[in-house]
Amino acid sequence: MSRSTTREQKRQTGRPGGRLLPLAVIFVLLFTCVFFTGCGSEEQQGDTGVTVEQNVSAGDAVKDKSAKKEDSKSKDKKAEKDSGKQDKNSKTASSKTEGTRSGNSSPDKKASDRSGSNKEKTERSSSDNTRSSGDSHKDSHKKKAAKYCYFSVTCHTLTAIKDELPDSLQKLVPDSGVIVRKTKVKLKGGESAFDITKKVLREKKIHISYQGTTQYGTAYIEAINNIYEKDVNSRSGWIYKVNGKAPGVGCSAYSIGRNDVIEWAYTCDLGEDL
Repeated sequence: MSRSTTREQKRQTGRPGGRLLPLAVIFVLLFTCVFFTGCGSEEQQGDTGVTVEQNVSAGDAVKDKSAKKEDSKSKDKKAEKDSGKQDKNSKTASSKTEGTRSGNSSPDKKASDRSGSNKEKTERSSSDNTRSSGDSHKDSHKKKAAKYCYFSVTCHTLTAIKDELPDSLQKLVPDSGVIVRKTKVKLKGGESAFDITKKVLREKKIHISYQGTTQYGTAYIEAINNIYEKDVNSRSGWIYKVNGKAPGVGCSAYSIGRNDVIEWAYTCDLGEDL
């Protein structure tokens, strides 16, 4: 044993690198393994990084696409909403315009109604004015008519005894007994029976004779149509009546009013035969 060990020791001592070689080989193998392992891990890590980046970029692209889709959808929705709003706005605007048109038409209608009512009012006022003017015209016509009276002269008592009268008197007495028919006379206001008598007889060119004053202080008619008082007897002469009654005063003292009827008649008995 000593020899073998000695030999082995010699061998070992004779080969100084004999122990280091296996260690170097092991070290190299380990280094190689570690190197290749590290490279593989780095390649794997690089590959995974690329893959991740690709995935990230792909995800981002997908997200971008989805975002774009969502944006387009939202834009489409917004566009639809905007179009709907525009439609609503157009509808509301059209309704407003229609409303304004109707509103404008309603004032026009109101204005036309008002104008129509105003026209009716003016027509009514004009008709009222025409009526009032017609009424005033009627009133004025009535007033004008109120300024009229009636006048007549008769001698019926002489007609009854015409044959007994002198020839000169018979020629003056008409067969009808009417010297002046009932005549409408316009009044001027404040005229007396004498004024009317004188005016009418002069217009008709019929003879009249009167005295300015008498014992009664008024004018006195003594002859009409050349027929004088007391031509028949002492009780004969001319008497006047107003509205069928003897006034009791002289003809120049009696004022004539509207629609009064003045009648002159010849009496043969101081009015008892009339």
